[in-house]
Amino acid sequence: MQLFAIKADLLGAGRMEQFLEDHYICIGWPGIGDLQQEQPDETMSLLAKAYGLQGQELADRIQEISLFVYGMSDGDYVLVVDGDIVHVGDIGDYYYVESADTPEDGTCHRRGVTWLKTLAAEDLAAPELVRLLREERVIAWLDRPVDKSTLERWFSGASAAAEAAAPAVLVDAETVQTAIAVLKEALRSEDAERRERAAIAILRYAKQ
Repeated sequence: MQLFAIKADLLGAGRMEQFLEDHYICIGWPGIGDLQQEQPDETMSLLAKAYGLQGQELADRIQEISLFVYGMSDGDYVLVVDGDIVHVGDIGDYYYVESADTPEDGTCHRRGVTWLKTLAAEDLAAPELVRLLREERVIAWLDRPVDKSTLERWFSGASAAAEAAAPAVLVDAETVQTAIAVLKEALRSEDAERRERAAIAILRYAKQ
């Protein structure tokens, strides 16, 4: 599969909440019609006419649109960068929403997404992911295919690092001693079940 990265802030402010709720991502560029029905040359002509683009800027935008429409495939993965966090999704098919093809909305060119997990950007430490997330393009992609097991290893490693970095919940020594005293008192209880629970708790503490 291929792995892509998209920066949410470059697609318009406040889009991420909508992406997550409605399970899609978009590329913008309203006013150029259904891209499944057009050839790349037609798209370039429409983009130049609608937005006044030319030269290298036009070529760059065509490349982004082509990646979104033709380069991504059902089952590829996407990382959507939203500030300090990254949303991981399984990409679906391209589809066109005519009612959203307005300057005010602009979310007409969409791909469905099944959202899988959310991670802290700083925890994605694999060198390939670091380079990908540092790309300044709207859509960046890993320069080689990657299998699902490799992706899961990268992502699970990030989760493990996040858990390891989480501060431990500390209990002061005085509270611990008080709790042990309560358990010792429970050992003398007339209730056999209570004595058993207290004994188990003390033995577990002793093993730590």
